[in-house]
Amino acid sequence: MGPARVLCVRRPASGYCAFVLVDAWVFQRRESRELDRLLRDRQVASQGTPQPEISTAPKSAPAVAIRRLIGRLEIPRLLLSAVVAEGIDKTTLRRGVGHIPGTALPGHPATSAWPGTGTRSFAR
Repeated sequence: MGPARVLCVRRPASGYCAFVLVDAWVFQRRESRELDRLLRDRQVASQGTPQPEISTAPKSAPAVAIRRLIGRLEIPRLLLSAVVAEGIDKTTLRRGVGHIPGTALPGHPATSAWPGTGTRSFAR
């Protein structure tokens, strides 16, 4: 458990606790919707069906280029689903799972590293 979440367990009424929990929840919801939209757009593009022009992002931009979004980590047995973002800064790790820059992305034949909210040694 990260230091912010420990604080929330010890002092659940603190303003910082509320900020951390709401910020992480809002980030996960927003980025999850964005990831779902990107996946739908990719599926539509692969089927050759023209897609509506509602996004301002370049059509060829990978998911990583759009707000550092990498993907979603899901562990159904634990009922866990978390959006993964590029980076290991304090804000990224406070909000969810980060991907260490320079390590392989999913689907590539190399080691990939994913620190989570309880990982303090990576946070800058």
